[in-house]
Amino acid sequence: MTSALLAHVSSSGGGGGGGSNFLLLLAGFAAVVAGLGVRSREGRKPVAWLLVTVGVAVILTGFVWRDEPRPDVTLTLASPDPGVAVPADTPVPVSVSVIGGKVATSPTGSGGHLHLSVDGTLEQMPYGTTAEVRLPPGSHTLRVEYVDNKHLSYKPPIAVEVRVTAVPATPSGVE
Repeated sequence: MTSALLAHVSSSGGGGGGGSNFLLLLAGFAAVVAGLGVRSREGRKPVAWLLVTVGVAVILTGFVWRDEPRPDVTLTLASPDPGVAVPADTPVPVSVSVIGGKVATSPTGSGGHLHLSVDGTLEQMPYGTTAEVRLPPGSHTLRVEYVDNKHLSYKPPIAVEVRVTAVPATPSGVE
């Protein structure tokens, strides 16, 4: 999953956040380079360390800065239904309807992204509105969240969740 996030960030200019993000990244990089270029007989001067530290902070800000406001998006979970029993350890289709927003269909595509979590753990970042999960036997919470093009949650989150129970398959002829 880390490689998917890194590929997305590198292919869309820091998450596709727009011009101010690019300027923050550029300014941070320039500060780091300037700080690394400062030399003295005793080693690096304190101003060099300050430039590097500030540069790194500005670069990190460029990756998480949100240029766009929270969109008016509504999610509806089409499947599975709340409280339904699903077969354990087999693919369970998850389908969501996104109203008022666009879902990116690739790492470089425009629009928001969906994050599919099972019991609070991110399982998938599907490019589209459908996915499949395999659930071990037991009760589970499936959550789908619409996040921005940098994979950051909106405040408040735009999400929908459902509880389902995964039941083991009954052996043939046994009840």
